Amino acid sequence: MIFAFKRVALRFAAALFIATGITLPLSAQNQPLSLFPSQAPEEEAVGTGVTAAPLAPSQDEPAAGFSGVEVDRLSELAVNDVGILGPTDGGFAPDVWQGSQKDLIVHLMARVEGALASSTWRDMVERLLLSTATAPNLVEPGANGTSSTRGASDFLALRVAALMEIGSPGRVLELLDHVPRSAQTEGVVRAKIEALLVNQAYVDACRVIRQEFLAFHANPFWARALIFCQIRDGEVDQALLGLDLLREGGDGDPFFAMLAFYLAGGAAGEEEIAGIDALHLAIVRLTGFPVSDAFVAEAPAYLWRALVFSAEMKLEDRLWLGERAAAAGLILPEDLTRLYSEVPFSLESSSAILSIEPENVGVRERALMVQAAHKETLDIARAEILARLLHSAQGAGRYRAVLGTVLGLLEQLAPRSDLAWFAPIAAQAFAVENQFERAQSWLALRDRVQVSNPDQRAAGSFASIMQLNGLPNSADAPNLDSPNLSARARAAISALGDGGDSLWADIATGRAEHDLESVDASWVLALRGAASSKRLGETILMAAALMNGRDLRELGALEIDALISSLVAFEYGHEARLFATDLLLNAPLSAGAG
Repeated sequence: MIFAFKRVALRFAAALFIATGITLPLSAQNQPLSLFPSQAPEEEAVGTGVTAAPLAPSQDEPAAGFSGVEVDRLSELAVNDVGILGPTDGGFAPDVWQGSQKDLIVHLMARVEGALASSTWRDMVERLLLSTATAPNLVEPGANGTSSTRGASDFLALRVAALMEIGSPGRVLELLDHVPRSAQTEGVVRAKIEALLVNQAYVDACRVIRQEFLAFHANPFWARALIFCQIRDGEVDQALLGLDLLREGGDGDPFFAMLAFYLAGGAAGEEEIAGIDALHLAIVRLTGFPVSDAFVAEAPAYLWRALVFSAEMKLEDRLWLGERAAAAGLILPEDLTRLYSEVPFSLESSSAILSIEPENVGVRERALMVQAAHKETLDIARAEILARLLHSAQGAGRYRAVLGTVLGLLEQLAPRSDLAWFAPIAAQAFAVENQFERAQSWLALRDRVQVSNPDQRAAGSFASIMQLNGLPNSADAPNLDSPNLSARARAAISALGDGGDSLWADIATGRAEHDLESVDASWVLALRGAASSKRLGETILMAAALMNGRDLRELGALEIDALISSLVAFEYGHEARLFATDLLLNAPLSAGAG
């Protein structure tokens, strides 16, 4: 199949050369032949009849397109070490990879797939990949006592691929601005192109595509990318010829072929989606092509932010993805608030949502609750809405993301006797946000009025979060060593050294339920080993691999203990408490839930 496509690709290049009708002046006939223009037209394409809407600004993505800045004199090893963060601006020390074997790091980086459910750990991974640091064990002993350097720039390529996987295309562009083109492998250049397409920098993306096509044309991506640029630039005949050649070569992306035909002015069709990338998204944005739920569901994390703000997507899909992206730290609370505001709102809908059973509240209802809370002027009514909203968010594993959309409203509520019932809810919210003075004022109201919560799960969550943040609990709060709290909750507390010391004895004697049978002990032990040996880079990647593709509520007590203990081992106490708090908010906490 590969050799067949190479033959078709060569025919593709030759046919396009003929179709373009390029002729050379006599003075240039002895010079190397250039089949494609070195630069794409600076003006927007003529003939597409569409104008792309600007993407909402991101904390991750630069507002401008690819700048093309390059550093010309970097050795091969220096290229692998290059980063944009140092110890004084959020990065890790240059020796972050010290002691780790390259083969293991390569394996771990390949397991980084998708934005992590924990924004704390995702931030750690991003900082690691962007740090200026000596790459692990790149120099190997060669024959006869010589040494050799393995893999030109391959460590850089691994880092770039992992950054795209966790949803950081803007940071990829920032990083590659510091890397000379000669050190950028095919995978790196492709990531640059996809990052540019996500950022709607189509002119820059097509310039790179045309420049690099001949070097990398054996990969079907490059043929598809060139076809996209040709259609966008009005070269429809050449593009349609390319599409025919792709089909002849058995290209495995009929969905792209259908989209490209539609972009060229053809009729829309239906094709099964077999993977989504930035080319698909670019065509959907430019044409407004209606996509199915599968398009959003299968999109990689580097497309999430763009999809959330793409009007071409169904609002229900964008709401679902928006909460997920906010939980992962890919969009800001104000972004989620703006997204929520797109749900049509009426006074009737405001009244209706308060009568919905808590277990039936979904993302659309949460959007309406946020709008209702912002519009409500009576404190008691606003508190009732906020209570239901945060209860729903906690049950859905989206507490911190949703809390950010209403934190300002919570700050406007003053602790007073008619809101005493709301005191535990407000205190927990402010504790989560590290606003301890506000949390303590609500705690004082709760204790003064002697508010109690019969819901053991809520009481356990509340008491645990208060303890994590060093805030007092009332006398009737659950004992954190009690088997009434789940093993997950007690593991988080124990790993921080805040109590729960009898956890493992309770599990061993059957006094506490657990899910240890579902844990892959090898990963837990490997994570502990990396942390105890102070191999920070390896530890972070081990943690990411352990959580890969999993909801926080799926983590078991042993895994939670290892993840938090590894942060504590490197004295990242703040990050450890953030992660522990998210676990307590989003994991089943009552006894019998594991």
